[in-house]
Amino acid sequence: MVLSKSCETEDQLHRLAIAQNAEFPQPLEDWEVRKLTRSAWSYEERGLNFIGAGHFVPFRHAEIDEVMGENPDAFILLTKLSRSHWARPFVVANAMAEVMPPTGKGWTVKRLAAARGYLERNGYIQVIRNAGRGSPTLYRWTTRKGSQI
Repeated sequence: MVLSKSCETEDQLHRLAIAQNAEFPQPLEDWEVRKLTRSAWSYEERGLNFIGAGHFVPFRHAEIDEVMGENPDAFILLTKLSRSHWARPFVVANAMAEVMPPTGKGWTVKRLAAARGYLERNGYIQVIRNAGRGSPTLYRWTTRKGSQI
């Protein structure tokens, strides 16, 4: 998939893969190289080869349609949380309102709380520890978001 980034055709990728394969201590069979080449080129052609493209945040279409359609603020919060917190517990503190887009303006605490509440009620995030003396509420992703701890 890395090699496909520098290729214009599947045949060009296949030639590069054959040359790369020959350098391995135990090269793959020719049919295996062809199979891998086809697969990698398929990803490249469909625009799904994210290798070397930097970080990205995946969303299912249903998530986008549902959350953005019902509560755009919740979608912005969901996107920001997804970008920063993968498969580990996280906090959605009221102080976060200050850094919510649009940049420089932030949100009110009430606006953040409403977006957070939507994500909780609709099963995107789940409380795993309520706020207590000096510790904020701790959340995790639910299986609905796809990365439950």
